Amino acid sequence: MVRMPKVPDGWFDAEPDFLSEKCDQSPVTNGQSESEKAIGPVVGYPEMGRDAWRAANDGAILSATGKFNNEHGYQPDDPRHVSPQMMKSWMMQESGGDRGAFESDPFQVNHPGDWVPEKANEAGLVEGQIMTPQTSAEAALKWLRFKGSVHDSRHNITSYRGNRAALMGYNGRNDLIDGIPFKLHYAETILNKMRNSYGKNRP
Repeated sequence: MVRMPKVPDGWFDAEPDFLSEKCDQSPVTNGQSESEKAIGPVVGYPEMGRDAWRAANDGAILSATGKFNNEHGYQPDDPRHVSPQMMKSWMMQESGGDRGAFESDPFQVNHPGDWVPEKANEAGLVEGQIMTPQTSAEAALKWLRFKGSVHDSRHNITSYRGNRAALMGYNGRNDLIDGIPFKLHYAETILNKMRNSYGKNRP
């Protein structure tokens, strides 16, 4: 078990520096079509030989993040922007070790037992529906946005808490690991995977 450090005061209130820096978001293209472009592997999740399946959802991620950011007008310097690199690191945390989950609902957004009615309105899901990597990626981004947003009494979004808080809300587990909320451990693990895999300047 990884021992997490004590959380300093104010730690929950701001995004890490590396999330606010502008970065090169471009995937490797080499003349490939959108569905064939590669994001690159996440550290600890090889994509060669028998592990090549872990590269199979890159097209779904690129399509989903492109659609999501364009639809909302989120540019790379916007804290609400989700890069393909962040999304792939997030996917590996959710299903990188389980090929069955990876090939169906890689973001586990419609996992049995985790259903709440808001997922119908906010993520466009139906409880128990058959999932694909594309529907999983698109629904996960909608649910992430919902979980990271502050809403008024009329359910209008008034502000965004940032991607770390959104990831914490996405997981939502409140049990502790060495005194640290599991959901915080979850979010930091994803962000560290991203930083270690793609560099400080590529969120």
